[in-house]
Amino acid sequence: EWVGNDVPRLTYDPVTLQPLGLLVEEQRTNLIRHSANLANVAWPRGAGVSISTDGQLAPDGTPMQLITLAGTTNHNINQVLLAPLATGQAHTISVYVKPKSAPFPFQIAYYDGNSSLNSVLITPQPGVIQRIAFTFTPTVVAASPQIRILGFSSGGDGDQVYIWGAQLEAGAFPTSYIPTEASQVTRAADMATVDTLSPWYNATEGALVVRFVLGQPGVSTLNQHAAAFSDGGFNNYLAIRKQANTTIRGQSVVAGDVQADITSGAAAASTMKVAFSYKADSFALSQNGSVAVTDLTGTLPVVDRLDIGRLSGAGQYLNGTIASLEYYPRVIDVQQASA
Repeated sequence: EWVGNDVPRLTYDPVTLQPLGLLVEEQRTNLIRHSANLANVAWPRGAGVSISTDGQLAPDGTPMQLITLAGTTNHNINQVLLAPLATGQAHTISVYVKPKSAPFPFQIAYYDGNSSLNSVLITPQPGVIQRIAFTFTPTVVAASPQIRILGFSSGGDGDQVYIWGAQLEAGAFPTSYIPTEASQVTRAADMATVDTLSPWYNATEGALVVRFVLGQPGVSTLNQHAAAFSDGGFNNYLAIRKQANTTIRGQSVVAGDVQADITSGAAAASTMKVAFSYKADSFALSQNGSVAVTDLTGTLPVVDRLDIGRLSGAGQYLNGTIASLEYYPRVIDVQQASA
């Protein structure tokens, strides 16, 4: 389902149909044109590739395209990009696939037009629609850059696979699919904020409990905020986040100075429930019912809003889903609350 501006992206598991929560992601641009139509002239293909449809539906309910390979050569589908990619910047190619024949390895690649700069072979699982992705970092400015989602090393005579939703984005991991037609498309960052704390917020003590799933727990350099009370900047806040070292963290920051800083366990891709209580010289954090970790020093910031899935001023988006969020205007047992 595609939603417009100012509509929350409530996300569901595509297999179980169970609700996952509010999806909050940073801004991204799909640099590929005609992302769901490989038959378009923007996608030159080898003589050994034919494209059709047979009723297999994509995750959005539209038809996936069926790729059929003939012979043993010229099994490639590529697109010349409109502009060179930034060197030193990680980029990620992704595409949804479902093998119809026996699974075979895809060669996903970024090319400068003649020689491969970066490529990988990925064999998708049989019988299911899955998204496969490849992250690379260009090292030179290519004169004629192009990407391939089905490379020369892919498949054999008679092999068939469904393909849909190609994406190339600047970033070290894939975000949700951004459909395109004749031009690139940018999805704005999700900005979920409770813009007033009156009359329910207690400035002297309280607790925040968030149940969430990190979209990219393995990206060690990424700070990802689940929720934060802030003043609209990044120098005064109370927050629950995943720190760059992959641990879960609860923090109080006043005028840019860290007043309380608690870590609790490793971040995971599975659902986490984290409780963080605050009071001057008395902070506590628990993750999934773990024994509370405390910090018994520190003051409290002056805040005026609640940021959900990010931190105002700094960004640092969750790039994941918020299943639930609770606030208590008093100190609580964080171990019990996070269980």
